Amino acid sequence: MLDRPEEYLKMNEMEQQLWWYKILHFLVYFEIKTFDKTIQVLDAGCGTGGLLAYLYEKGFLHLTGFDLSKQAIELASKRLKHTNINLFQHHLTEPIKQQDAIKQQDAIKQQDAFNVIVSNDTFYFLSFEEQKQVLNYFYQISKSNGLVILNLPALQAFSGIHDEAVGISHRFTKQDLEVLIDKKLFKIQKIRYWPLLISPLIYFSRWRQRQKQKKGNYNIVSDIHLPTPMINHSLFFLTKFETFLNLSIPFSSSMFVVLQVKK
Repeated sequence: MLDRPEEYLKMNEMEQQLWWYKILHFLVYFEIKTFDKTIQVLDAGCGTGGLLAYLYEKGFLHLTGFDLSKQAIELASKRLKHTNINLFQHHLTEPIKQQDAIKQQDAIKQQDAFNVIVSNDTFYFLSFEEQKQVLNYFYQISKSNGLVILNLPALQAFSGIHDEAVGISHRFTKQDLEVLIDKKLFKIQKIRYWPLLISPLIYFSRWRQRQKQKKGNYNIVSDIHLPTPMINHSLFFLTKFETFLNLSIPFSSSMFVVLQVKK
């Protein structure tokens, strides 16, 4: 998405309003809500800072985020300017420099630094070898029994013009993760496709997009747009309800993954 600045602007505008982002932020919070608020949390690929803002509002005190995009970090810095959240520009596949990891009040060691590492919708930019490299590095900088939380685009049947707009080069299956995740390093706590009830609508929308792709001569734009308040609220509460049901479903457009570090 680096070469599509308009998508970062849309993300920045929608990240605290659109039901999909709000649910994703809630899913992360749901996994760590019982943790002490003084834990160290890293958002690896923080985009325009929506998740960090959400966790800050929930009382988490030690938050760090980075993104490859200079534009994303600039937008996140404006959003979070009245907080003490540490932000810096950085590539996901490279080790974090000590001076970047540390901000005035947080003496973070390069090894065993973070209790929770979140990396939402970043792995599809990477090759398989790079994905394994990043997971291995997450392991190195995680505390004992820490969590690594990922959100991934799922299943090729849900691909479309949206994928072109945001740079999705690969959609994941549960079988992909069985190969990708080193069981010596991580215990798989959760792999869950989501959302459930509206997945047929998403599929039909992406099917129509694929028909346009076949014909050619189409505009490359993402699905990121704000529906009417009633529809937006309905989709949010419907999908949030699914979270509490904790249903295991065989398909949908996204996959939420929680890994526990074995140290």
